[in-house]
Amino acid sequence: MKTDNKIFGLILLLAASVIWGMGSIFCSGSLKTGSFTLNAMGTLLAAILLLPFVFLSKCREKGSIKNGIFCGISLFIAMSLYRFGGNSFLAGFFIIIIPIYALISGEKLSSGNWGCILMTMAGLYIITHQNGLFKISFTADKILGILAALGTAVHIIMTDRFAKSGNPLRTALIQFLTAGILNLIFMLLTEKPESGAIISSWGSIVYTGIFVCSLAFTFQIYAQQLLDPVMTSLFISYRIFFAALAGIIFMGNHFSGFFFSGIALLCCALLFYFRSGQIAQDGSLIDTDNKDNE
Repeated sequence: MKTDNKIFGLILLLAASVIWGMGSIFCSGSLKTGSFTLNAMGTLLAAILLLPFVFLSKCREKGSIKNGIFCGISLFIAMSLYRFGGNSFLAGFFIIIIPIYALISGEKLSSGNWGCILMTMAGLYIITHQNGLFKISFTADKILGILAALGTAVHIIMTDRFAKSGNPLRTALIQFLTAGILNLIFMLLTEKPESGAIISSWGSIVYTGIFVCSLAFTFQIYAQQLLDPVMTSLFISYRIFFAALAGIIFMGNHFSGFFFSGIALLCCALLFYFRSGQIAQDGSLIDTDNKDNE
């Protein structure tokens, strides 16, 4: 595939990160139900919205069903954990987990990959810790952040494994149906919301269904058909930055000069990414220095 297609994949991931980051603010404001209820209504709404597009695509690939089921299971896990600890610095640790998984799988990472990862982690650290240094402790929030990172990493890996082939729309549809059914089961077992609470949370449900799921997660499937998991994790991590930015713009959260330092590091990571290498045919980053020496 052409490099332009890879750039398109990166744009899709950044757009998805904006939607996810903004969702942490927009959804929390009008949410009157539990997380399983919100996720169930949102994913099922997304499935309904995608259904006519799947029929119009006239796709009947059997592999998409299996792919969508596995992606849906991992999406259920990721969304459930993200609701509890998704906006913390530790929730961004999936950009470390994914490269470690890649190394264990026998893949080689370029120096450009590692440079971008380290600068991104530093930028996210500054953005999420403006009021003090990170303290090593095993509090509930930190554990939830780590679990959220693991959930996101599992979903990225499963999407890479099962969404590389097949029709993206059909895979996304089955993914949302699977995640919706699982969320519905846990909703009935643990939350049992009243109809009034669901109606009063219509804003969060609509945003989750239209933007978070039917747009952002479908963007991710399209993007991961063009990019490798390491690059995917790098750009998805920007959702933490967009969540902090949304809090400042829409919630009036305070910020210090360190916030701009974090933004500068994230911008440097992007510049270093495009400066130190080029996008390979398989969607990974090639170290141009090593390539020139070959």
